[in-house]
Amino acid sequence: MNPVASRDAAIRAAHAFRTAALSDDLGRTQRARLLYNAGASLLLAGEHSQAIVYLRSAERLAPMWAWDLRKDILTNLTIARSAARSHLSDRQSAREISRADPERELFHHLLIVVPPVAWLVAAGALVAAGTTLGLARLAFKRGPGHVLSASVTLIGVVVAAGVFGLASDVTSQKPHAVVMIADTLPRTVPDEVLGEPLSTRCPMGTEVVVLETLGGAERGNSGPVWLGVRRLGDPAAARFWLPASAIEMIE
Repeated sequence: MNPVASRDAAIRAAHAFRTAALSDDLGRTQRARLLYNAGASLLLAGEHSQAIVYLRSAERLAPMWAWDLRKDILTNLTIARSAARSHLSDRQSAREISRADPERELFHHLLIVVPPVAWLVAAGALVAAGTTLGLARLAFKRGPGHVLSASVTLIGVVVAAGVFGLASDVTSQKPHAVVMIADTLPRTVPDEVLGEPLSTRCPMGTEVVVLETLGGAERGNSGPVWLGVRRLGDPAAARFWLPASAIEMIE
C-alpha cells in the first residue's frame, strides 16, 4: 500500500540480515542463508547492484549439497543481474562490460535444473558400471570389450571432475568485485590525471575480477587506492584501473 515504507522496511531487513551474518558462531550454510535473505530483501527494494553483492557472497558460502538454498540464490542472482542491466542508459556498453561468464552461467542453469548430488550419483554410477564391465571381462573372458568399459569409466570420472571443478570455481576465493558507482570511468593507468578514461563507463552492478592493487601508504591511506581489474568472464580482456572507492568486494 505504501511503496516508500515497503522499500525502507526491506532495506532495514537487509541490514539486519547482514549484521546477523557477521556472527562468528554461525556455520557457512547459516551465513549463506542470511546473506541470501539480505540480497533478496534488497532486490525487493530495487537496490539491484547491492543485491548482487550479497547474493554473490551467499553463493560463495553455500555448500554444494545445500541445493535448495543454492537454487534460490542463483535464481535471484539472475534476476538481480538482469534488473541491473535493464536500468542502464547505454545498453550496448552494459552488454560489453557486464556480460556473464558462459561456463559459469551454464553451470548455474545446470544447478537449478539438476542438483549437484544427482550429477555426482550419476558419475558414480558410470564409474561403477565401467569398472564392473571391465572386471567381468577379465573374470569371464566375455562381455563388452575393454574399450567400452574404459570409456564408461572415463565419462563418469569426467562428469565428477567437471562438477567439482566448476563448483570450486564458482565458490573459490578469487577476489571478485562489483562496481557500485554508476558513473565510474575506467582508466588506462592508475592516475586521475595521467590515466586516460576509456570510452565505455563501468555502470552500477558491473562485475570485475581484481588483478592488482595499488596501495595508498604514500598518501597516508593504509588501503588500496586503485585496483587493476578485468571484466568477469572475459580472461582475454585488457586490464583497466578503477578507484578502490568505486567498488565493493565480494566476501
